Amino acid sequence: MRKVREILEDFETRLKRARVYFPEKDSMEILAHALDIKKEEIHRFFDVELDQRSLERAEEIMRRREKREPLARIFGSVLFGGISICTAPNVFKPCSGPEAMVEHILSIFEGQQNQTLRILDLGTGTGCLLLALLHRLPKATGVGIDVSEQAVSLAKKNAQSNSLSNRAEFLVADWNGEIEGQFDLIISHPPAVETKKIPFLSPEMKNYDPVISLDGGTDGLSFFRSMVQNFERLAKQKALGVFTAYSTKQEASIFDKAGFPVDVILDVYYKPLCIVVTNDRQQRTWLPLFFRGGGILDLGSTHQKEPHYAHRKMLPWSRQGMP
Repeated sequence: MRKVREILEDFETRLKRARVYFPEKDSMEILAHALDIKKEEIHRFFDVELDQRSLERAEEIMRRREKREPLARIFGSVLFGGISICTAPNVFKPCSGPEAMVEHILSIFEGQQNQTLRILDLGTGTGCLLLALLHRLPKATGVGIDVSEQAVSLAKKNAQSNSLSNRAEFLVADWNGEIEGQFDLIISHPPAVETKKIPFLSPEMKNYDPVISLDGGTDGLSFFRSMVQNFERLAKQKALGVFTAYSTKQEASIFDKAGFPVDVILDVYYKPLCIVVTNDRQQRTWLPLFFRGGGILDLGSTHQKEPHYAHRKMLPWSRQGMP
């Protein structure tokens, strides 16, 4: 029998050969899962000889990971925002970028946890965004919509397993369709990949995520153009819209051009994390939004707006095109 330390080294080498992005981290997660322990405890088992059953279990996971299947899909669940979220084939899996966005939203509402917020989650998938927020905002309620019946069914299952069914409703619907009521907060991790770039995404995405959850149209901005047309209808006055973003200008400029105040939020690596839009439309002559010298320069106003930075404790490992 081989020691855990030796197996970890072997797994890391194999995952590097398979061009997996974080081979050391994934190797530890695979062995921790096989041993039924937390990843943080793996160092305590370095000199332990792995029994045959656990080794076979780890090898089965390794073979799938070497084919670039994400661990969240192999394990069937993932910890997201402090709750366990089940995954399923043909439903977009939770990832760290949106999890960092959840933390930023919570920082916006810090000290207001007892507000009776009404939240709308567009393209809910597993329900992870909405459920993570409801978990931390005990007086909030929300609606998650998705065009996929399978996604909605899974979201309902996740709500039930986290005891949030009484505050979360999930519906099969299109975000361009009629959604009843108005909301205090609208959130989404929308499809944002240019159609022509989908074949060049990482295998974890192009081979395992449903295309509908990736394809943002010719320029990747289809959702944002649709949202700017529907934002006032869905959002209460002064309500917020928080949407993942992949540039410092493109997504924000769509809302800025329509007169909505918008901030670009950067992650700990100074990469775009999300945009925050306020339903406080202003009629003004529009000039383009530029990003210069670490700031967002709105030439339609008289002052320079500094970008907001996500809290340093967040670790958004994933990027578009990565697992």
